[in-house]
Amino acid sequence: MLPRPGSDDNTTPADYALSRFYDICTEAFNNMYGFDLDYISHLPQDLEAEGFVNIQTKIFHVPIGDWPRDPHLRPIGGYLREIVMDFAIAMATRPFVELGMEKSEIDELLNAVRQCLGNRSIHAHLPIYFVWAQKPPETSTSSA
Repeated sequence: MLPRPGSDDNTTPADYALSRFYDICTEAFNNMYGFDLDYISHLPQDLEAEGFVNIQTKIFHVPIGDWPRDPHLRPIGGYLREIVMDFAIAMATRPFVELGMEKSEIDELLNAVRQCLGNRSIHAHLPIYFVWAQKPPETSTSSA
């Protein structure tokens, strides 16, 4: 359930560079920093275990790139494309180096990510998860 790029029309290829980038990010965050990028898959259960009620999840599929025909989604996709590319560059400056990746390997990955982000025939989107819950009502334990 990790937020990963995908498409509704199967235009993301099996060797999609952005998916490979996400796999390497997951490895970097898990192994080097101890950060679980898959936390969203167990967040509702964690909230329930802490006593929260009325737990809700909503997933929005935000386009990556300016490929949508919808005039509202097109600029949003363009913004997300820039955010993803900036994130890829930031990851290349330290975490990927700390993973032991060679500069040529990092450059090749960044170029592949840049190319796939600019390819309007790939209709990729990124799921954005919203999870919310309510604290249970406090019970009165005092007696009058």
